[in-house]
Amino acid sequence: MRFLGNVLATIVGLFVFLMMFFFGIVLIAAIFGGDSEEISVKSESVIELKLENIVNDYAGKYKDPWVTILSDGEKVGLSDIIIAIEAAKTDKDIKGISILNNVSELGMAQSKALRDALEDFKKSGKFVMAYSNSYSQKEYYLNSVANSIYINPVGDFDFKGMSAELMFFKDLQEKSGIKMEVIRHGKYKSAVEPFLDNKMSDDNREQISELLTSVWSSVLDDISKSRKISTAKLNEIANGLLARTPEMAKAQKLVDIIAYEDVYHDAIRKKLKVDKDEDYNKINILDYAQKVATT
Repeated sequence: MRFLGNVLATIVGLFVFLMMFFFGIVLIAAIFGGDSEEISVKSESVIELKLENIVNDYAGKYKDPWVTILSDGEKVGLSDIIIAIEAAKTDKDIKGISILNNVSELGMAQSKALRDALEDFKKSGKFVMAYSNSYSQKEYYLNSVANSIYINPVGDFDFKGMSAELMFFKDLQEKSGIKMEVIRHGKYKSAVEPFLDNKMSDDNREQISELLTSVWSSVLDDISKSRKISTAKLNEIANGLLARTPEMAKAQKLVDIIAYEDVYHDAIRKKLKVDKDEDYNKINILDYAQKVATT
């Protein structure tokens, strides 16, 4: 019996060793073979900017095998995207940028930074076009920089202003017998307020209102300049929920064309003077940002 046990242990140990050896070879190949493929940009190309690929600020070194192996998908940092867009301004092979089906993880500050980069890109005379099945308010703010904005006929459109909600835990603490020990001094110290009260203080309401007003004013100013709609009119649209559907959004001149994605791509072909039955040259923003980072 001891002999059979030793044989079984040897077989199991050999199997584990072979598995570790195999994965070790794969890892080494990833480490040393990651930079083998050179990215090229064809003439008359359009950059496809998909916002779901962008993470806040920094995503790690390009072609870092550990990033590739451990991440849940291809991502690129906002700072690298902005650098790539700046480079695309003077790249003779890049004719425009296409923002596609955007589900953005960016906050308002990051969205503004990216929007400003796209606005600067347009100064080169190259186009920016946008298509999405649906636009959230934040995503529309970013996409409003485009020369032409397309939306799916059965899509959604959200433009209703800004608000803030807080959760309070005072009553929960009293019911559970758990109490947070906090120290606070002076006005406008709201970080611990949810543990001390069950409603928003006047001071906190004032500062949150000021913050929202400031952000909303910036959003309206940028949209107003791009869409040639007054901020007063934009406020009226938001307050009255006058752009709830693609048709309503177009009537308010927030979008340009209601169409399916194939029509959108046909419009890009027309700009590039490419036949409708031919594909146009494109490069996704991840590859282009990587190319810029390695040249």
